[in-house]
Amino acid sequence: MCYSKTNCIILLCVVGIYSCSTRESKIADNTSLETALDSIAIEVATAVAVQKPFNFLISSSGKIVSKREDLVNSPINGKLITCIAVDGKSVLKNEVIVQFDTRPILFKKERAILHKYNTEKEYESVLLGYENLLKGKNEASADSIKNKLRIGVGLADAQQDLVEANYELMNAQVIAPFNGLIANVLVHSGQTVKSGQEMFRIYDPNELFLTIKVLESDLSLIKLGFVAQIFPLSFEKEHYSATVASINPYVEETGMIVVLLRVDNAHGPAGNRLFPGMNCTATISIPCPSSIVVPKEAIVNRSGRSVVFTVLVENPRDLHP
Repeated sequence: MCYSKTNCIILLCVVGIYSCSTRESKIADNTSLETALDSIAIEVATAVAVQKPFNFLISSSGKIVSKREDLVNSPINGKLITCIAVDGKSVLKNEVIVQFDTRPILFKKERAILHKYNTEKEYESVLLGYENLLKGKNEASADSIKNKLRIGVGLADAQQDLVEANYELMNAQVIAPFNGLIANVLVHSGQTVKSGQEMFRIYDPNELFLTIKVLESDLSLIKLGFVAQIFPLSFEKEHYSATVASINPYVEETGMIVVLLRVDNAHGPAGNRLFPGMNCTATISIPCPSSIVVPKEAIVNRSGRSVVFTVLVENPRDLHP
């Protein structure tokens, strides 16, 4: 019995000593690993950092819009005798684009003139019978009676028919409101249209803008007149210069602010290449104060972070890139 207890005590001591030795061995191994990692030489390229102005870029995307764009609807009912509207056609201000058939309108005007003449004579005849009644009335009451007589004999309707006929004659032509390009043409010569029906669009290709949205946190950085670059998705190798034309002082629910960029060279190197609705990306250049700029080759990646090592010397001329 005594012998067994002694064996157990000796066994426990041996296990304890072994455990301590193993733990110390692990700690030593970890320490040596860290020391080894720290002692690994990291290769870096030397370069001279310079102090110069630095531009911070804000990127966003949006659509091209024109400052002057009109959706032209038919002003009257009628048949189109001539229509020169073609997609992409350039027109000058006051140039006639659509001409309506005026013959039905002229017939309507003649009927209105005749009807007005007959009802005026009838009104004058009826008014004579109310002469004594009107003498005892004040001006407001007399005007009310006369107006009822005009309506009763049909003179008011005849006058309104004449006004409408003159209005249709004045709008029998659709002219260009400004110099521009025609797009989205939906009508043609010989077609009969209704008043208010959409016919085409016209826009000014010389005043194009890009509407973008930026984070409200960038509002303090963007100023009117800042330079920007526009890159159409359709022409990846082309870019257009632009300037910040307006900043909407209203923050949307999404935390975005609308910024309008004026395109400086809308025609681009290959002619007119930008159209309203076109998708583009843009970068706004934010000028920053003079900063220390480090060349890319002097930056190393260590543990997933960009690191720059600096060398302190008394005489910078001793360093060579």
